[in-house]
Amino acid sequence: MIRLPDKGYRLSPAFDIASSRLALPNESDEMAIAINGKQNKIKLNDFRALAKSLEMNDKNFDDAVNRVKLIKTSVDKFLNNSFLPAEFKA
Repeated sequence: MIRLPDKGYRLSPAFDIASSRLALPNESDEMAIAINGKQNKIKLNDFRALAKSLEMNDKNFDDAVNRVKLIKTSVDKFLNNSFLPAEFKA
């Protein structure tokens, strides 16, 4: 969460929601922060619950999800060409 002047609180950029296992290979949690009380096996409904708790309306949430879906192929290609170990590319 970040606070923007005259706009209130907003989600920070997605890079803040990074897997801590990249830096800590023996870490058992998949996420650096809990989403909907979970750090593993996070699903779309968990993000929806987070959005509701932040008072994000359904249309804005759905628009954000659709933007992520549009770039999925590009992200997959980027990850496959990255330095990440194979187990993180799946």
